[in-house]
Amino acid sequence: MKHKIISELREDSRRTLTGMSEKTHIPITTIYTNIKRLEKDNIIKKYTALVNFSKLGYSSAASVAIKIDRKDRERFKEFLNGNASVNSAYEIDTGYDFLIEVIHKDQTELKLFLENISNLFSITEKRVYLMINTIKKEEFKTTGGLG
Repeated sequence: MKHKIISELREDSRRTLTGMSEKTHIPITTIYTNIKRLEKDNIIKKYTALVNFSKLGYSSAASVAIKIDRKDRERFKEFLNGNASVNSAYEIDTGYDFLIEVIHKDQTELKLFLENISNLFSITEKRVYLMINTIKKEEFKTTGGLG
């Protein structure tokens, strides 16, 4: 049941409990209790909006794989957490240390960001992947098959 509730929230987290109940045939009180438990257990971390950044004037999105000297890793994590152009950041284990998703107004801003991190940190390697078109984002649902 919690998977069905999570899937409904991922489809439209603004849907009312009544609307969810009508669609899923789960009683409102059950949905409410489950959502509160999911929040308490930190399974639901926050409610947010998926934004079309290009319509806001941010036409440059990139994923950047970074290999960084061990001595700079903690300071780099702090930088990532405090930088507004970093949309997502992950520690990874594929020969690189971090994978970050950044959003900028244009390629010039992206280039300046990349130069800035190269000047501030001991980056030994980086690969930049420009995102050209979003095919699918934040659509995973816990119900349904894996095929």
